[in-house]
Amino acid sequence: MQNTRAGTQAGLTQMVIFYAIEPSGALDIIAPDTPTHFNAWHTNNILDIGFATNLAHTDVFTINALSSDHNPVIFDFIKNNILPPILRTLKSTNWIKFQEILYHNIPGNNQIDNLDMAVQNFTDVITNAIAASTSTRVINTPHLRLPENIRELIRAKNRFRKLWNNTRYQPYKREVNALIRQIRKEIEAHKNRTWKDLLLTLNPQDNSLYNLHRKITKTATVIPPLHGPGGMAYSDFEKAETFKDTLEVTFQENVEPYSDDKIEEVENVVCNYFDNFTTLTPPLTSPIEVRGIIKRLQNRKAAGPDHIPNIALKYLTLNAITHLTKIYNQCLIKNHFPTQWKQANVVMLPKPNQDHKFSQNYRPISLLSTTAKVFERIILKRIQTHCKAIDCISSEQCGFREGHSTLHQLIRVTNIIDEGFANKFYTVGVFLDVKRAFDKMWHDGLTYKLIKLKFPGYLIKIVYNYLHNRTFRVRVNNTFSTNGLIQSGTPQGSSLSPSLYNIYTHDFPEHPTVSTCLFADDSAMLTQGTQLKYTLKTMQNFLDKLQVWLTHWRIAINVDKSQAIIFRKWGVIDPPFHLTLFEDNIQWVSVVRYLGLQRPYSST
Repeated sequence: MQNTRAGTQAGLTQMVIFYAIEPSGALDIIAPDTPTHFNAWHTNNILDIGFATNLAHTDVFTINALSSDHNPVIFDFIKNNILPPILRTLKSTNWIKFQEILYHNIPGNNQIDNLDMAVQNFTDVITNAIAASTSTRVINTPHLRLPENIRELIRAKNRFRKLWNNTRYQPYKREVNALIRQIRKEIEAHKNRTWKDLLLTLNPQDNSLYNLHRKITKTATVIPPLHGPGGMAYSDFEKAETFKDTLEVTFQENVEPYSDDKIEEVENVVCNYFDNFTTLTPPLTSPIEVRGIIKRLQNRKAAGPDHIPNIALKYLTLNAITHLTKIYNQCLIKNHFPTQWKQANVVMLPKPNQDHKFSQNYRPISLLSTTAKVFERIILKRIQTHCKAIDCISSEQCGFREGHSTLHQLIRVTNIIDEGFANKFYTVGVFLDVKRAFDKMWHDGLTYKLIKLKFPGYLIKIVYNYLHNRTFRVRVNNTFSTNGLIQSGTPQGSSLSPSLYNIYTHDFPEHPTVSTCLFADDSAMLTQGTQLKYTLKTMQNFLDKLQVWLTHWRIAINVDKSQAIIFRKWGVIDPPFHLTLFEDNIQWVSVVRYLGLQRPYSST
């Protein structure tokens, strides 16, 4: 039997002791997540644990410092670690007052000379209006609101307890005990009724069921001490800096593969384009378009560096919408993306089933400024209009395209495989794992493709400014790291990123007998034939062509995570040779997973 709370394997005796010591949750049992005792005749166990109460967080880890069968355990108690009383803080914003403050503080029909300053002033006006119109109420009462009949029983119990304490008259004591038992039963019945009533209100068609499940199962993310370049990181700032250093390495262009000739060609084209840059007046936005975009924003999204929640934009006054539209139009005219909008706050979430003492085993979530996301959607609409006009996105690409979904691509892949089964073909499939596709995108390479696809000059210049000189800060609890620099890739959480990636990969290699099935960075290639060796050679020829394209555009592939499979209606196929990419063998598998669907090699 394993006691997951204590993090140790325990027999029945240990479980009885555990619940005898800590029956009500008053004590927290703290233990490391690695074994502390190593025995040659038994399994390794976590035998060394501790008890704590009223501590927000304690770091626990083992060290290999002694020659005995027990590893020392270190308990790290951080300063100012005492938990405050359990409180609930409710914030309520008076949106009518917010609009009144906003109306009187938005500048009039003034000329915008400095865009960055105008953006900062507009942000300050909104955040100040939110602060002035928001009231905070702290509640320190229990979460469970008891009905009047139970509270009356509690008052009666308290009266009899007081009489018992003063007189020591035994019938009073019996009455106290009887009332305690009755109160417990009534509270239990009240909890059951409340839970039943709550379940009856749930609707699978809205978010109520999901929200309840998330509320019950959600646990706080506790980041343990991290292994950093300078040693262990213990404080929140040290952890944030460790994460920042890791992400800065991630947000750099791939070192390999690369082609010196292609890099030189791309850089020359980009430099010549901007040296001779001219553009016509772009199509401007309007308050109607801006308000329409704001209306479609989700209310519950977290705010970014500008601290403006989405719902605040939905209460903007007409003069505020007009002023914001003027800022957006100046950005379009001047081909500028304001500096404040190129900052991201990053929150790190642990990857499941990974060692969380290493910073690379966390997934970053980027929070962007709300006003920036509205401008991104304005740009996105113009990019999509040009893409449709020139039909530059391949029909094989189903990722993040209107009218396309994972279902369409899965049906296409399934139909190809089933067609092979019906015609008794060998269907050879290769499923590639692209290494950090969005994070490693080559900025100059994307600009080069925008130029070659004859995008309007203002869009090329804005996208170039949008991607370059971006920064981020990592937040751990309430502590931020110093600024980190993003030198490659597209911002996570941006509505522009998927479309820019589709443009970057629009010229994915083609082959007359190879079907390419793309969904963003999930790539599958399928080819069929009656002779296995010929079919494999066809796929290898395509992979050789693909390798050249990947090298030109500096896209790295995790060959060890990529998979190859032979679909055949009956029998197990023993491939005569390996398919290779960048001189590495692609592993053969009998079951492949694509877009969440597992597909075996045969139809049986």
